[in-house]
Amino acid sequence: MGIYGCPREYYTLPRLPLNFLLRNVVYRVSKSRIVGGYPVDKGEVPWQVSLRRKGFFGDSHFCGGTILNGDTILTAAHCTDGQTPSKITVMAGDHLLTSTEGDEQVAGVESIIQHPCYNSFTFTNDISILKLNTSLNFGVFVQPVTLPYSMSDTEAGILATVSGWGSTS
Repeated sequence: MGIYGCPREYYTLPRLPLNFLLRNVVYRVSKSRIVGGYPVDKGEVPWQVSLRRKGFFGDSHFCGGTILNGDTILTAAHCTDGQTPSKITVMAGDHLLTSTEGDEQVAGVESIIQHPCYNSFTFTNDISILKLNTSLNFGVFVQPVTLPYSMSDTEAGILATVSGWGSTS
């Protein structure tokens, strides 16, 4: 382990009219999810997890993540920014957020490792790792994502799959 520095980022923003700024803020909020996907069968994306925030009325889904191994989840830094590990749970094996089917596993978060150069304004380095306080049990509905062995196997223009609980229309 070493110490890594982040390059300084300087931005000069142009002056924009208020109606332009407001219109784009609303657009950004309303377009923050992937739309136009299609439903998948249960178990088709066994590495997808639901990040859930503990609240007074129970847990609620707020972001997605990817299983890397039994106790490690990859997610976006904008999902963990300002969060406390004890207030987050990870639900693996979930298919429908609105109901439980008996195959779900819930684990608490022990620690959050947010990219040290994450910029919440530009979303550069938007990546975090969650370390779980208990390991997930792998089976049909809970599995780690399969990643290529080297970057040489991946070329520009190759199609990728994105998963999550978004709107299909």
